[in-house]
Amino acid sequence: MNKNGVAMAADSAATLVNFFGRDKVYNSANKLFRLSKISSIGILVYENSSINNIPWELIIKKFRSKTNK
Repeated sequence: MNKNGVAMAADSAATLVNFFGRDKVYNSANKLFRLSKISSIGILVYENSSINNIPWELIIKKFRSKTNK
């Protein structure tokens, strides 16, 4: 972090518990998003974040598609 910005990084691993209670690791999760093409604002998602059972990933992508037209 400096006066010009912040460096953000995330791994791509996500662990989900299946129906039988076993953990499954996926190595292709999106956790770091650019909010728009116009501004340099980034968003990091942590763990299983959601609003009303809608994942943040879908909310961010929908917002981005509406604002980048």
